[in-house]
Amino acid sequence: SLFVVSQTWMLLVGAALFSITNALAQMSILAEVSNQAHERSQGKILGLNASIYAVAQMIPPLLSGFLAATFQSNAPILAAAAVSGCAAIFYFINTRNQQESTS
Repeated sequence: SLFVVSQTWMLLVGAALFSITNALAQMSILAEVSNQAHERSQGKILGLNASIYAVAQMIPPLLSGFLAATFQSNAPILAAAAVSGCAAIFYFINTRNQQESTS
């Protein structure tokens, strides 16, 4: 069975925390993208970043609906966990390689 919030306040607190942390993460990413771009191409790069973010917001609901309809209702959660695990492994391997190359 899926995780279900039993109290309304838990849902509200969870939504508020998610919104705040998501906003902070997006501001940090936007600032880093802006700092990495050359001045002449900054507008183009920030527009491309916004487009990629919009597509990234569209794909998960489509895939989740397909997975839930095709397999089980908890398949989207398992898929998200698998993707998050792969991202964590990639991050740690990439960070280790960068540390070894700077040493």
